[in-house]
Parts: sequence; C-alpha cells; structure tokens
Amino acid sequence: MPLLQCEGVSFTALAQDRPKAVVVLDGGYFLYPPPAGGDQADFATRLKKPVMMVNGRFDSVFSVDTAQDPLFKMFGTPPADKRHVEFDTAHDVTERRAELIQNVLAWLDKYLGRVD
Repeated sequence: MPLLQCEGVSFTALAQDRPKAVVVLDGGYFLYPPPAGGDQADFATRLKKPVMMVNGRFDSVFSVDTAQDPLFKMFGTPPADKRHVEFDTAHDVTERRAELIQNVLAWLDKYLGRVD
C-alpha cells in the first residue's frame, strides 16, 4: 500500500504499521476549511514513514508556497526520508509520465527493495 493521494495523508498517518513508504501525487495542504476530523494538519505530523511528494511547479490547485511546501514541512518523517519532487507541469503530474514513473520506482526501490 505505498501509493496514496493527498486525502490519504490522514489514513496513512493512522495506519503507520502498514505502509513502508508513501508517495503523495499532486498533493498539498487544503486552504479551505476541512470537514470535521479531516484537517491534514492534524495528521501530517504523525506520518513518520518515508514520504515522497510529487507536484507540479505551476499547480493552480496546490501552489508551491501556500499548499505544497506547508504540507511537506508538516510531515513528521525524518528529513533524510522525505523528498519533494516538482515537475514543470500544472496540477496533473502524469503529464510527465516517464519521469514520474522513474522517480516513484527509484523511491520504492530504495525503501521496499528492488524488484527484478
């Protein structure tokens, strides 16, 4: 269970014993008021697993300064096990599919072991 979307931050934090590594695609801190019990800030600091967050540098949904960086900094993962990858895309990083796959597989190989 290594791949989770931004909404999965709370789930991942609660299921600490299950994932060995986390990949967050197109994620960021929600700027609008979250539903009761759904504020990522309440959960992100509890996430201690290795986490890579992949975003678009020109994302209009989750801007780098106000949404991506704040969520990334909130993760409770040790700095050596956190990585923020930014592509020259808008919100949908799958526009850079080949680079996305390369980065995600390298991350998962590092923490889950290489598959031959």
